[in-house]
Amino acid sequence: AHKVSVQLFDNVYYIGPSSLEDRADLSSFGMEVFALQEVINSPEGNLLLLDEFARGTNPSEGSKLYNAVIEFFTSVQNTTVLTATHFDTVWGENNISYFQITGIAESLFKSLLVNKEITLQEKLVYIHDNMNYQPVKVENRADIPKTALIIAELIGLEPDIINLAKNKD
Repeated sequence: AHKVSVQLFDNVYYIGPSSLEDRADLSSFGMEVFALQEVINSPEGNLLLLDEFARGTNPSEGSKLYNAVIEFFTSVQNTTVLTATHFDTVWGENNISYFQITGIAESLFKSLLVNKEITLQEKLVYIHDNMNYQPVKVENRADIPKTALIIAELIGLEPDIINLAKNKD
């Protein structure tokens, strides 16, 4: 870079799969809530890296709670939040930027599905070589990519399960 501007933080917090202390008295979701409250109670100048918050609870309440956390932190001036989520119903104010992983073109997956001579190992290498993990800014909160069923089919998940899932729309 020719020029960069970086905000300095007094505290940096990470709440995610490998960050939480193993506590026999709390579930993984309980540990996330406990750690989140510590961030809320901390002094100014926070950076919070929030990775898949509420992944350990039911999706309906988890999505609502995740969105409430994001809404709360948009009103708190002392914390900047960088978050990743699997929820596809993310709400927010105009001061939130949305990014998604570029992924892989669905047409590339489909071309592998029809080629029955490619081994599973070759398919996995192909996916790895063609997956684009570059984040791109999403305007107007476009739909998230939906390639999970194609990947599951490509890897060889039972066809009856794939068909049942496809018919759930």
